[in-house]
Amino acid sequence: MMVWRCMTAAAVAISVSPAVIAPAMSEAAPRGGVLRFERLTLDSHEPRDDGAAGPVRTQRRLQRRARYLVTVQGSLSYYPQALWVTPPAGQIVCGRPEPRPMYPSPGQPAGPVGFDAETMYALPTRPAHCNRLDLPTPWRNFQIATGSRFTHPGSGRRTRPSRAHRYRYRIQGSGRPLRLRLVDSEASDNYGRLKVTVRRLSRAR
Repeated sequence: MMVWRCMTAAAVAISVSPAVIAPAMSEAAPRGGVLRFERLTLDSHEPRDDGAAGPVRTQRRLQRRARYLVTVQGSLSYYPQALWVTPPAGQIVCGRPEPRPMYPSPGQPAGPVGFDAETMYALPTRPAHCNRLDLPTPWRNFQIATGSRFTHPGSGRRTRPSRAHRYRYRIQGSGRPLRLRLVDSEASDNYGRLKVTVRRLSRAR
């Protein structure tokens, strides 16, 4: 379950502008060969509540200073299915949830969802809290790291989810594998996965 943190964001709908993530300095040795193309899956569900689901990482390192295109697709729930289907007294479903995740978590419910890599568009909460929200709203819990520091790769200003829940980010390699995570203090009741592809770009792009 997500612990709510207040966010302030511009209420202007814009398309995701791919962010260039500069490499962070690190002394860790690179793994394997240089990455050209790789697919990963980031599951929002994790049995341990250790502050995040993941990280998952590429098997090969991203070439230092090379440009890569990261494509992320999927929808998630940060709350147990029961809170969506039968909210307890004093709670409602705020926003417009979708009936199921695009990519369900193995062995977990496939109930309503209200999150993707860029936006929060629905959640179970109290009516008073719902009245203060302006859904959909930017959401920054999806994070990547090209070096030692995790950050959200997007602009953080998108206010409407992509129809296909697909987002693209341009990043710069640092000589290390790419890592991805979903920040949450209680990932054990989440469900839904993100499918990720990482592709090296030619110099002309």
